[in-house]
Amino acid sequence: MKNIWGERWKRIPETIQACSNNGHFSRITYHPDQIYEVSDRGRVRNRITKQILSVRDRNGYSQVTIQGRYEYHFMNENWRTSLSKPINLSIGRLVAATYIFGNNLKSWYIVKHLDKNPHNNSLENLDIKY
Repeated sequence: MKNIWGERWKRIPETIQACSNNGHFSRITYHPDQIYEVSDRGRVRNRITKQILSVRDRNGYSQVTIQGRYEYHFMNENWRTSLSKPINLSIGRLVAATYIFGNNLKSWYIVKHLDKNPHNNSLENLDIKY
C-alpha cells in the first residue's frame, strides 16, 4: 500500500498502558516489539518491511495485532505477571500514545474520536479525556 501524501511515521512507544474491566487486574502495560511504527493518519506498519498491518473491528473500534509482552498489574496485590504473546491494541490508543503522550499515556486516559467515527484514527481527530 502506498503512503498517503504528507503522512508522517513514528516508532510506537516502548510501553503503552490500558485499563482492564474484567475484575481480575487493574492495569495492563504493553511492551510492543520495537519493529512497529504508526502514522499520523492512523495506519500501523512493520518498520522493516514497510508492510501495513491488517485492521480488524473489535467492539466498533479498529485494532491491530502486534508482537510484544503483556504485564498484568493485579488489584489489591503487590505483584504482577508478564507474558509474551500477540497484543491486540486500539489504533486510536496507539496514535495517541505515539504522537501525544509517548510513554506517559496513563491507563485511565480515554481516547475520544472528535467526529464520533471510531474508525477515523487520524491524529487531528483524536482527543484525550482525563
